Amino acid sequence: MSKKEYEEWFKSCDFIETNMTFYSFNDFIDNRKLLKRLYDLKDIRTKKLYKWYVYASFMTYKKKCLVWDYLNGSINDKDLTRYI
Repeated sequence: MSKKEYEEWFKSCDFIETNMTFYSFNDFIDNRKLLKRLYDLKDIRTKKLYKWYVYASFMTYKKKCLVWDYLNGSINDKDLTRYI
């Protein structure tokens, strides 16, 4: 990995940690619109890192999939909030 690639990776990780962290499914629900807007603005590298972040969280696999599907437009707000 080149120095430039490392710096870009670090910026993506730092952005996720600073701006896109959530602690539970309910916390995600409460902040979903902001998280979706931020997610939509990011490059593919940051989105891949965020996928790792989502799937490493302490939620059930079903809830992780719901979060990921919501972020990528596979389900809408109404479908997501049915699982609260």
